[in-house]
Amino acid sequence: MDWIAGYHRLGRPGCRRDGSESRWLGSDLWWLGSFLSLWYTFGGGTRLDVGSVTRPTVTVLPASSEEISSKQTATLMCVVSKGFPSDWSLSWKVDGNSRSQENSAGLLQKDGLYSWSSSLTLSEHDWIKSVSVSCEATRGDQTVTGQVKRDHKGFPSDWSLSWKVDGNSRSQENSAGLLQKDSLYSWSSSLTLSEHDWIKSVSVSCEATRGDQTVTGQVKTDQCSQ
Repeated sequence: MDWIAGYHRLGRPGCRRDGSESRWLGSDLWWLGSFLSLWYTFGGGTRLDVGSVTRPTVTVLPASSEEISSKQTATLMCVVSKGFPSDWSLSWKVDGNSRSQENSAGLLQKDGLYSWSSSLTLSEHDWIKSVSVSCEATRGDQTVTGQVKRDHKGFPSDWSLSWKVDGNSRSQENSAGLLQKDSLYSWSSSLTLSEHDWIKSVSVSCEATRGDQTVTGQVKTDQCSQ
């Protein structure tokens, strides 16, 4: 039988046994911008009492492919809405590291709640090498976070995939970059080994490369049952 190693959307390879074959399949992971919202409304809704605190909704909008390709910069927007009172403050983090940025003052809406906005501009290089960019709305000890994760997606479309078995290159055909709704690309590739080559190997890795930048995913063969 053949052993098949798979790497999908620049994801971390995983292990699954399928009938008489064992397949290494890339995990299909997608980012979810996590956010929590509570709100009060006037009129027929719940009364907004003076002194009450409403946690806002925080959403991070990713950079556009047009900006990245034309300006070599990536601007992300943080949209914060339906919070109360007006003194929530916004801050940015790239891979957990704080980035200073100016923010708008709270804007009072018709429903008596506030909205805020902030933008963060990164160089193309910093955007490509980042894993996650988050925006936090903070008031006292309360924090609401919105996040964009770049795991398993890339830009532009000319990243190339290659395979190595125990450090030795293996040629293999790869898919062309597939444009996603968030303007980033995904790719896929598979590598087929004989049972003998699989059993004697120690590690199998897939590399995504563009110029001098390389992102590597690796599996150890002892992590999959023989």
